[in-house]
Amino acid sequence: MSVQTDNSTTTQLPSGGLKYNYSSVVFLHFAYVGVAIDAYKQMFDKEVIKSGLVICQFIPWLCASPDGLVLKNGKIDAVLEIKCPISCRSKPIVENGIPNLKYLLVENGILKLKKSSMYFTQCQILMYCTGLLTCEFFIYNNIEPVALTIQRDELFLTNTVKKIETFFFNYYLPGLASRQLL
Repeated sequence: MSVQTDNSTTTQLPSGGLKYNYSSVVFLHFAYVGVAIDAYKQMFDKEVIKSGLVICQFIPWLCASPDGLVLKNGKIDAVLEIKCPISCRSKPIVENGIPNLKYLLVENGILKLKKSSMYFTQCQILMYCTGLLTCEFFIYNNIEPVALTIQRDELFLTNTVKKIETFFFNYYLPGLASRQLL
């Protein structure tokens, strides 16, 4: 069962308790992003500048919104993507060598972002739109934040951008046009 509150969808459990409130999650993300960026800067002694919407130079209908841009020697070196998972607010992100987040895995003793996760796709599109080769994926909590360096994957991007283009031009735009929203 779903109820509408404050222009957000909240899913209600049969017991009557609230399971998920989209506007609360968005608010928590924005409330913690500044704290997370400060923690990242302090932990890694790096300078980060804020970024707004970045429109892809080669495909102007594709854009991304990084949480920050990491500077090295005064030049933009990497895109920064922050996650502040509510599920790890009061427990470690990795506990006894096992990730507490479904989008992470440990492979040969190394913590990685799953290529099948939506966050891997997000990081790749962030790099594609900004023209950068590296994404610093920072998972923040008060216990033990985790940073992963994600490298640009050209094969993944080639396949993904083709799929996005097909969806955009064959389904999304015609759908908008048929509703006379353009």
